[in-house]
Amino acid sequence: MNETNYTKPVFILLLFLSFTAGFAVLKLTSSFLIPIVLSLLVSFVFYPLLKKLSSWHVPWILGIAACLVISGAAFFIIGNLLYSGIKVLVTSSSKYEMQAFTVYSRIAEFLNLPFNETSSLFENMLSSLGVRNFLQEMLLSLGSMMVSFVKVFFMIALMAIFLTVELKSMPSKINSAFNEKLETGTKIIFIGKKIIKQITHYLSIKFMLSVLTGVLVFTVCSAFSLEAPVIWGFLAFALNFIPNFGAIFSWAITSVFAVTQFYPSLSAALALSIILLVLNLLLGSLVEPRCL
Repeated sequence: MNETNYTKPVFILLLFLSFTAGFAVLKLTSSFLIPIVLSLLVSFVFYPLLKKLSSWHVPWILGIAACLVISGAAFFIIGNLLYSGIKVLVTSSSKYEMQAFTVYSRIAEFLNLPFNETSSLFENMLSSLGVRNFLQEMLLSLGSMMVSFVKVFFMIALMAIFLTVELKSMPSKINSAFNEKLETGTKIIFIGKKIIKQITHYLSIKFMLSVLTGVLVFTVCSAFSLEAPVIWGFLAFALNFIPNFGAIFSWAITSVFAVTQFYPSLSAALALSIILLVLNLLLGSLVEPRCL
């Protein structure tokens, strides 16, 4: 009588349970693991620059301080530019709400959506989309979200500083740990350097392409006299880090705003939307795969 072999089903079951347990652990520890992963990525981005500064006989600590100063200055400049752009939009908000109200009334009429002319634009949209309760809950938790963001930001900065300090002495520590097995330590150092090099290469290319995308979007929006072009450029830069959907999302938001600003003349908005779509397709489908 032949015995049934349960090895394959047991292996598949154990594999499924392992993946399920792994995802559960990652979910439960996400608040702790996400800052660590982000700080690792930041330290990997700084590492080539620190090595270059070190080759110029700049002390490692001073190199870290220089990276922090450069990053802080960049955040300050970008923050001021975004503040100026947001201020422009807030100043003209009543004009854009009237334009958006007109556009939405045409869309609601075409799609047979509920529309009340005596209500505001946002009241009509919230009534149609059914997200009022969600937005109310989000606004109530906005304060705690901002506090949490600041805490996470400083945590990431501190861990990134610690990791960049340790990166310099990491090879010697690995060699000391595997003193009796020098070949093993050498292999670990080689693998670690290769991983850091590949991650740094990917992040560097992604960062430069995101900057290029943001600059091009800013230039096109400025050429079409779209209000607050720095906001749309920064939006394209930030969302470009999200594979596939980020570029589509930023393009959609910018196009919707262009329609709102230029309505009832849609030729400029359509031209702007097509140019931005072509730019995103060229950078995402042709340039990025070749660089990576």
